[in-house]
Amino acid sequence: CCGEPLILSGQLSRARELVAHNVDRLGRTGASTIVTSCPGCYRTLKHEYPMIGARLEAEVLHASEFIERLIDDGRIKFFGRVNARVTYHDPCVLGRLSGVYDAPRMVIKSVPGVDMVEMLRNRENAWCCGGGVKAWFPELAVEIAHDRLEEAGWAGVDTIVSGCPTCKWGIGLAAKKMRARLQVVDLVELVHEAMGLTT
Repeated sequence: CCGEPLILSGQLSRARELVAHNVDRLGRTGASTIVTSCPGCYRTLKHEYPMIGARLEAEVLHASEFIERLIDDGRIKFFGRVNARVTYHDPCVLGRLSGVYDAPRMVIKSVPGVDMVEMLRNRENAWCCGGGVKAWFPELAVEIAHDRLEEAGWAGVDTIVSGCPTCKWGIGLAAKKMRARLQVVDLVELVHEAMGLTT
């Protein structure tokens, strides 16, 4: 674990122990870059660690930033075509709390066949997926996700793409419960399909 639950719940002495362990283990790998698909891990490693006095030697990137870099460098090639009208759901922790808005959109727009449309509330004004409150308030979580699905419906899309496993899970569960005719995928899954890779 990156330590985010301990940090957020104020258990700083336990968090510092875990962070020291992680910094040591990650440092031993010799990696120059750490890539995470979880916005919570991204924010914790990149922003929270330095705030509690820990320093990673490696650069920390969200998967969307890393994929964007690989596309720009010509190291990711798209051999497939994804014929879909999609919208991007900005995860709260990746967007408002970490300021990552452009990389996921650049990746989506680079996928052949994709027609990207913004939802009414996007970027810093994006609505939450409800996933983060599901453990405590399951009904509220579904209600929040329903609002997001409704907004995607207004945009006339068939697919919602997000850069957060919790968002995919939260919106995906609501979509199944409401029998919504929308596919909910992670950004990495969209790229995987466009690369022509099989599961």
